[in-house]
Amino acid sequence: TTISTNTASVEFTSGIDSTYKDYKITYSGMRGSDDNKHVKFTYSTDGGSSYLSANYVFAGLSRDAGGTNLNPANGATSVIELTAERAGNASDESFNAELTLFNPSQSGFHKIIAYNCYYFTPSSNQIRHLGSGSNTSSTSPVNAIKIEMETGNIAEGTFKLYGIN
Repeated sequence: TTISTNTASVEFTSGIDSTYKDYKITYSGMRGSDDNKHVKFTYSTDGGSSYLSANYVFAGLSRDAGGTNLNPANGATSVIELTAERAGNASDESFNAELTLFNPSQSGFHKIIAYNCYYFTPSSNQIRHLGSGSNTSSTSPVNAIKIEMETGNIAEGTFKLYGIN
């Protein structure tokens, strides 16, 4: 999916099934319509008709270009935040990421996503953020995902989904 005009969210509502064991999602050149916003990620267990809206957990390790370590974490929230600090949206600032969704089709355990994110803050400080997250209220198969900004829209970016055997 390539976004070139303001779009509320990017959703993969097909293609995440038992065909592959794991899935990789990449974002390239993503920029929000609003400055200083987190990038959010959520799971669906019903093909994207609705998204789980509580009991997400995440933890990350980050370092910015100035050498500051950031360790964002949350034990019970409505989304997985893929940003340690909020992302900038100037014309020369972008958000780029690789996410791995492990074994989303298997029932009986919480699904984990691991992420590597590379982006600029509103003050043009470059950050590398590594983390993982899950939803602790569901062990059902995940078959859709949604990416969106904290508020506002996704102004641009390229999003790809790959299956991994």
